[in-house]
Amino acid sequence: MTSVLNVDTIADKAGTGPVGLTKQHAAKCWMNYNQNTPAIDDSFGISSVADNATGDFIPSYSNSFVNVDYAMAGMACNTIFISMEDNNAQTDRTTASSTRLLAMNYSGTQSDQEQTMVTWHGDLA
Repeated sequence: MTSVLNVDTIADKAGTGPVGLTKQHAAKCWMNYNQNTPAIDDSFGISSVADNATGDFIPSYSNSFVNVDYAMAGMACNTIFISMEDNNAQTDRTTASSTRLLAMNYSGTQSDQEQTMVTWHGDLA
């Protein structure tokens, strides 16, 4: 016999907050971002994106991470990588509330991409 559970909200025992995840680690935020527009096509846990220059953008999180030791993975059309650092090896690009990212094309030049997808995992503050 199969059971179905249909609910609108699951809250903690006190009824005042969300239920904590157990034995699993879901992405804390993700986005699909169009650098050409620039506009967020879809996202979860992203409050805004600052478009600094060609291929240079800063997503801000709706909820900050507890520290800068979270993990991020990203990809974009026609790019070889999305980097948190540029050729000057700047290390101030990651904070608990945002990450400055660069999208590079195959020739190593920063470039805007129509579809940029990034996900973050870590502990929220």
